[in-house]
Amino acid sequence: MQINARQIIRSVALLALTLVISSSVKASNVSGKVTDVIDGNTINLKSLSHTIKVRLLAVAPPEKSQPYADVARKHLADLILNKYVVVRYTGIGEKGYLVGRVLLEQVDINAQMLRDGVAWFSETDASDLAEADRQLYPACEAAARTEKRGLWQEQDPVSPWAFRKREELKPFEVVPVRNPSAGPRPGMDGLALARKPELSSFSGPPLVLNKVLGVADAATVPPEQWSSFALLAGKGSNVQVPNGGLRDASRVELGDGRVADYSSYVGRSGKTVFVVLSVRIDQEWTKRDSEESLMEVAVARLMAGLRAGFPAAGRNFSCEPTLFQKHYPNDYYRFPYTSRKYDFLDCNVSGSIYAYAGQSHKYRDIHLLAAITLDGKEDPAAKKFLKSLQIEEVKWGE
Repeated sequence: MQINARQIIRSVALLALTLVISSSVKASNVSGKVTDVIDGNTINLKSLSHTIKVRLLAVAPPEKSQPYADVARKHLADLILNKYVVVRYTGIGEKGYLVGRVLLEQVDINAQMLRDGVAWFSETDASDLAEADRQLYPACEAAARTEKRGLWQEQDPVSPWAFRKREELKPFEVVPVRNPSAGPRPGMDGLALARKPELSSFSGPPLVLNKVLGVADAATVPPEQWSSFALLAGKGSNVQVPNGGLRDASRVELGDGRVADYSSYVGRSGKTVFVVLSVRIDQEWTKRDSEESLMEVAVARLMAGLRAGFPAAGRNFSCEPTLFQKHYPNDYYRFPYTSRKYDFLDCNVSGSIYAYAGQSHKYRDIHLLAAITLDGKEDPAAKKFLKSLQIEEVKWGE
C-alpha cells in the first residue's frame, strides 16, 4: 500500500486547525495576526502557526464586480491588516470559515465597516448577534446612509444579494428535444408590435395555490420522487416536478368560439412552491398579439393566484415581479421561443418566474414556470426545476 506524503501533511494540518478551533470554542474566541484581507468581509488570521479564514458576521460588502468592492477591501485592510485582533465567533460558515465579530483593541471592526459606509448590514446573520449588536449594527448602516458615506454616495446602490440574483439572469436556455424531421420555417410576415390585447378570456381557469401555501412544514420531496410533467407542445416537451402536487387540465372556450387548452401543476417541496402553466391556443385567434403580451397575461394570471392564495392560506403577500431579462433564441427558425425572466426582489418571499412563448403553423404555445420560496432562502431544488424544461422543436407543417 502506497502512502502519499502530501496527503499526510495535509491531514495533519487540517487536524491541527480543527484542534485550534475546538480549543477556542469553550472561550468562544480566537486571536491572531491578520495576514491577508481577501475582500470586504473575509480575512486570513494567523493563530498558533495556523491560518484560519474568518468572515465578518453580519457585514455584507459589495460583490467583487460591483462598485466599491475594492474600496471595501482596502478599507478593511487599512483597519486591521498586519494587526493582532480577537475574533468572537458564533460558528463555522458553509465554506469552513470562522464567522464572528472582529475586535481590534475593543473596537468592533464589523460595526466600523457599516458605520464607514462600505457594507450593508446582513439581516440573515441577525440571530447570531447579541441583542445590543442587533440594534447597533443597523443603526451604524443607517447613520452612514444619512451622512452619505462611502457607497451611500450613490443614488441607488445595489445590495450584494440583489446583485447576485441579477447575475443569475445571464442568458438562460431551454434544452430543445432534437427533432430531425422539423423542416425550415416558411416565410412569414411576423407579429405585430405589442399592443393592449383584449385577452380576458385567455386568462383561463384560476390557479388554486392556497392548498399548498397553507401547509406549515411540508416534507421535502427527494430527487427520486420527481417526475415529468408534460407540456402542451410537441411530444417530449416536459419539465421535472416533485410528486404529490395538484395537476389540472381543462379546455376553455374563447370569445369567438375557438378553444384554448390549459394544463397546470401546483406542488410543494419543503419551503418551495412549484407552479407550471402550459397553454396552447389556435394561432389564428392570437395572430395580432405579440408573444410578450401573451407572456404578460400568463404572469398576471399567476400573480392573481398568489394574491388570492396567500390570504386564503393565512399568509401575508406583498410583492410584484421584476422583469430582468428578455431572451431571444439564436436559431429562431427551428426553435422559435422567446422568453422572459422575472424575479421577486424586496419581497417577503423569494423566487423566479420563467415565461416562454412560441408558435407553430397552427398554434401559439405559452409556458410558465415559477419557483417561490416561502422563507426567502435559496433552494437548490428550485434551480433544478427551472433548468429542467425541455421543449420540442417546432414542426411548421403541423
